[in-house]
Amino acid sequence: MKKLDAVFQARASLRALSKTLQSVNASLDDMVQLTLYLKHRHDFPAVRDTFREFFTDGHYPARMTVFTDFINESCLCMVDGTEVVTSGH
Repeated sequence: MKKLDAVFQARASLRALSKTLQSVNASLDDMVQLTLYLKHRHDFPAVRDTFREFFTDGHYPARMTVFTDFINESCLCMVDGTEVVTSGH
């Protein structure tokens, strides 16, 4: 896969998000909502399947997908989200 591949970018984004969450003693399982931004509609099935690599069955966040143009032409995918961590976590 190349950096100009939406699946590559989705994996990189989710790995970075996971690393950021780990820095505050949280994980992707704490995500309650995630927004996936894609440049090309045809990338959706492959990127959707990529989520199974990162989220445990039964712990999928609510997800919305938005198709949009990005200012940077090489950007094909972006994610953002909300997590909830309880005080006992």
